[in-house]
Amino acid sequence: MPNRKMHLGVGHAIGGGAAALAARDVYGVYYLAELAGGVVGGGVGAFLPDRIEPATSPRHRSIAHSFTTAVGGTAIVAPRITPWQERARERAAQHRAAAASSADGWTRFWNELLAVFWHFVAGFTAGLPTGYLSHLGLDAFTPAGLPVLA
Repeated sequence: MPNRKMHLGVGHAIGGGAAALAARDVYGVYYLAELAGGVVGGGVGAFLPDRIEPATSPRHRSIAHSFTTAVGGTAIVAPRITPWQERARERAAQHRAAAASSADGWTRFWNELLAVFWHFVAGFTAGLPTGYLSHLGLDAFTPAGLPVLA
């Protein structure tokens, strides 16, 4: 039966994998930032279902742990992931351009740091929903399974 440690481990791995796949055209430190964002997002996503519905009893699974949430959430969130990532990468590109055109060292440093941050956000955007789905996927194969609705 999956416990918190297993949920987090699988969430980190699958979130990082989703971010790595989404960042296949990103290079260098920006790729690493997106990978790190995916790992963190996957862990947060894997933790969310039990945060929303704490395991206070064996029958704690309701709407946050349901097939309806998995299917409905995927249908709502999946088409939005790429546009969110594109916006984050556009912000990163704006900060990289500002850093490249700056003569001031501190301005250059902060703009580079913000570029890395926005790439992290792009990775987090891919990792969060995949981590959530990994939690539901692991719980689906337990004796209690997942409810269809709630």
